[in-house]
Amino acid sequence: MWVNAHALPLFLTALAMVGVTGSGLLAVLILGRDDDPPPTAGCPVGTWRMTSYVENLPALGGKLTLVGDGPVYEFRADGSGRADYGERTLLEGRTLGEAVETVVTGELTFRYQVSGGDVLEYVGVNSEAEATVDFLGTPVTDTYRPSEYPVRFHCAGDTLAMDNQDEGHLAEFQRIEP
Repeated sequence: MWVNAHALPLFLTALAMVGVTGSGLLAVLILGRDDDPPPTAGCPVGTWRMTSYVENLPALGGKLTLVGDGPVYEFRADGSGRADYGERTLLEGRTLGEAVETVVTGELTFRYQVSGGDVLEYVGVNSEAEATVDFLGTPVTDTYRPSEYPVRFHCAGDTLAMDNQDEGHLAEFQRIEP
């Protein structure tokens, strides 16, 4: 049994940090080989701003949602891309019955591939982004590492939707440029 008055809040903060940095903001990732073929042209090639994001955190009894401007994702036809979270991408929610705020900053670069016409997988991710989680008044910062799960995607005009219902992630983007 823990006797230190700070142990439980620090433990809960660590759990929240693992939930956020381990299961990740939209950019769901899976490891692959550098010689994987590039994706097909068309959707999702282009530059997109995330306009909506929800991440369920069942192990922590909560969820996170995007507040305000989301990151900008660029998917190039050669299979390379980047995600720019800028100086402040804010996610808010509740976990373990308490308010939690997560601020992601910085940039990710990656390669990606499309399979089956509607499944996107990230490969070779390089993260220079950071996530700061404020839980119970204790901010904790760590390198932001999106999750390793493939996502289904669908384009309709200038809207791109990505989801992994098994993991509880849902994101929507608006096209900025082709």
